[in-house]
Amino acid sequence: RSMYSFYGSFLTTTITPIALSLLLLWVTALQVRNLDPYAAKQLTSSRFGLFYGFTYLIFASTSTMAFTTFLCTRYGDDETRYLIADRSI
Repeated sequence: RSMYSFYGSFLTTTITPIALSLLLLWVTALQVRNLDPYAAKQLTSSRFGLFYGFTYLIFASTSTMAFTTFLCTRYGDDETRYLIADRSI
């Protein structure tokens, strides 16, 4: 597995949820502008529920990917620790 694929996966795993959340916020903001206050409050409330559900679903994979980035290992008797994701560092 090459380093490009790891860092590509890392960026995809972390940036995609942020982009989708911002898209949901933008669409909701556009839709709320044309609604009466009660309907706007209901739409906003349902979208928050959707956002929290989405966050719950992606939390484990995103956290695992972030922690994997900083996982280190040692080789033999050498006290130097190397990142598993990028051994050149």
